[in-house]
Amino acid sequence: MAQQEWIAHYSKDGQQTESVHDHLAAIRDLCASYGETIGLAHVAGLAGWLHDAGKYSEAFQDYIRRSHDSDPSAQRGEVNHAFAGGQVLENILSNYDDPQFGYLYLRNLVENVILAHHNSNGPYDYLNPLKKELSPLIRRIHEPVKDWNRQDIQDAFFHEFDQAEFDQYVQQAYDEILAVPETVRMEQQAFILRFIASCLVDADHLETGNFMSGVQTLVTDTSQQLTMLQQQNEQFVAKMESGDQNEKRSKINELRHQMSDLCLRAGSGKKGIYSLSVPTGGGKTYASLRFALTQAKVHAMDRIVIVIPYNTIIEQNASAIRDALNLPNDDDHTVLEYHSTVSDNPKTPEYYYARDTWDAPIVMTSQVAYLNALYGHGSKNLRHMHRLVNSILIYDEIQTMPLHALEMNNHAINWLSSMGKSTTLLCTATQPKLSKDVIPVGINTPTEIVPDIPAVEAAFKRVRLINHMETPWGVDDLTRALKDELTNVDSVLVVFNTKRSAREAFQALTLDHVDKYHLSTAMCMAHRQEVMVSIQEQLENIREARQADQQPLKKMVVFSTQLIEAGVDLSFDSVFRSLAGVDSIVQAAGRCNRNHERPVGDVHVMKLDSSFEHLGSGLRDISFGAEITKQLVRNHPDADLFSASFVRDYFIKFYANDQGRKLAYPLKIKGVQVNLLDLVAKTEGQFVNEPGVEKIPAGTSLSDQPLLTCASQTVAKHFEPIDSKTTPVLVQRKEDDENKNLIIEIEDGGHTPEEVSALLRRAQRYIVQVYTDAQGNPTQILDLLATHDADTGLWIAKSGVYSEDFGLGDPAGGQSFEGI
Repeated sequence: MAQQEWIAHYSKDGQQTESVHDHLAAIRDLCASYGETIGLAHVAGLAGWLHDAGKYSEAFQDYIRRSHDSDPSAQRGEVNHAFAGGQVLENILSNYDDPQFGYLYLRNLVENVILAHHNSNGPYDYLNPLKKELSPLIRRIHEPVKDWNRQDIQDAFFHEFDQAEFDQYVQQAYDEILAVPETVRMEQQAFILRFIASCLVDADHLETGNFMSGVQTLVTDTSQQLTMLQQQNEQFVAKMESGDQNEKRSKINELRHQMSDLCLRAGSGKKGIYSLSVPTGGGKTYASLRFALTQAKVHAMDRIVIVIPYNTIIEQNASAIRDALNLPNDDDHTVLEYHSTVSDNPKTPEYYYARDTWDAPIVMTSQVAYLNALYGHGSKNLRHMHRLVNSILIYDEIQTMPLHALEMNNHAINWLSSMGKSTTLLCTATQPKLSKDVIPVGINTPTEIVPDIPAVEAAFKRVRLINHMETPWGVDDLTRALKDELTNVDSVLVVFNTKRSAREAFQALTLDHVDKYHLSTAMCMAHRQEVMVSIQEQLENIREARQADQQPLKKMVVFSTQLIEAGVDLSFDSVFRSLAGVDSIVQAAGRCNRNHERPVGDVHVMKLDSSFEHLGSGLRDISFGAEITKQLVRNHPDADLFSASFVRDYFIKFYANDQGRKLAYPLKIKGVQVNLLDLVAKTEGQFVNEPGVEKIPAGTSLSDQPLLTCASQTVAKHFEPIDSKTTPVLVQRKEDDENKNLIIEIEDGGHTPEEVSALLRRAQRYIVQVYTDAQGNPTQILDLLATHDADTGLWIAKSGVYSEDFGLGDPAGGQSFEGI
């Protein structure tokens, strides 16, 4: 068959064809440009070159023509074209002389990527982690496919491409593999595999999408953009410093500028792992940005990825960063926000490209999306992974990293900061101890940007601890303490470990001259944001009354769960915190006297009676952390709980008591107990440790088994960034027209997949996550749920069961919904 007749794609209008030759060459070159960043250009390019070789088959050509002619017999996926390129590579490389196992490694790596480039769970397992049987990858490599003969595919491929050029390309790929130290090749094999797979899937989606739409998307020169943004940020810093000097710079602003200058100097240093241990209120958002922009300029890095625990903080910080970079508020692709609650308003083509590819100068994303890029299933997540290399990754509030994913993230940081050529910055006032001397899979000790942490702590100090940990309080004790406190202060924040205790305390306090607010995750995001605005406005009214030397019209108390602790820019006169881990207490204290409005603010830490705040099995980590805090305070009564040294001691003790290797993501799969970490991380050539994980079966020759051993598909299939089973419930609010219209549209039904996707994005603002049973049923509130929408998969709560005080539950407060 002549060359021009081998068709890879028809355009959407059916008028244009893309040849298999042109498609393979384009994907090869695009993959190579991605892989070049970490020295694997030809390895990635080889995967791109062969990935759709299966389209050199009569079966596929017959299918694509029938599909173009709208023949109803043409069924998507009827021809397996994905396996052909991998089997051809097996044909070509299996007889190479390979004393250093470089070709075997290359075969294992590239074959897997090609075979799996349409697999939703990414690359296949090299070894079955649950039982002794033939490798899933080897089984697929040798699986007979009725649609084509591998020799025929190979002959057609080399009819269109020069074999000598191909052989030279393979040699260059082999050289790249051998340039990677053997220990790295084996111990970090899962990341190398996922990186190559990410390059291929992203390139394939991008090039195919461009051809189908007839629009040529240009790859962004993010490195040059970051250099320009660095200059704009320095102008912003100079303007801020000038303004502060003209208005007599406050002590707190002077300290913030000092932290910013330290970050500027550190940013000029070498790539690596850094920590920024700035006390709460120390201006770390602007300071860490300055560090990252300087690193990007000095080392010609590709992007800044800011990983943030909560979506509300992403929106808040994105706005601040756009201001610092002199960007308009509606800029949506220079500073890309990537999280579940991004508005569904029409966006620019540049935004949709940046969203799909993460090819943006600055990506601000959630911990969930970041972890999914590393380990999650689906092409959307896989595409993002290769954008994490040659980047500056800022982990905002690193102590909030999900405990079960802690070591998996440490393993990723080690790869990203070495072979990935990235810089990582661990940002928090409560720096966890993540080094290898504390955690089995730890990180290299970070370079701390702040040279004298005790001196900085003393300079920033604006709160003191009031200890109520020994005698448990009931709701009446707390109410009396709040009434006493309000005789001396105008605003109080009370933070609880459970939603039920926050609600009960809110109901118990009744004072005519005090406004009270309630915040919890039983409230949808739209509702929480409205309450936050009201809180900010009242705090501003209190501040203005003080400046006028007047009493505020009303004082205020906010009753909240932990959602208010990290990154929320609010300042209260006084804070009460239910006993928890030291990191939570310090973060809550960060909302007290944040801008030195008072000489000192009081942070009351109280132990609540179990009848008031019950920490059940689902809150075992909080309970354990609370006990460690109480023990450390009791044993060291003169120590400063808010100091970095106290926080360090807390984390060492907390991690040392890691029961059941929770830090390594324990999971039972088909009755076998494994750690997901064991399926990606290797130490001294073996899985980390776990008797349930099998290696090569005894008596099996190496030629029958792959050299690589990770089980990436099993990890992708089971990895969940948030370790809790929940079901999304769409609530109905009485006075919210947008919410009402959304529900009407959903209930009308008959939606296309694109419409469903748009509806789900709009629904995120009105979702409450409800804990489920093992089957995924929200049994605790099933009686509240009226309908299950088949199109969107959402439960829709009945009208009248959403309270504007408490969120989803009984508006009268007569029924407890602790599971919400």
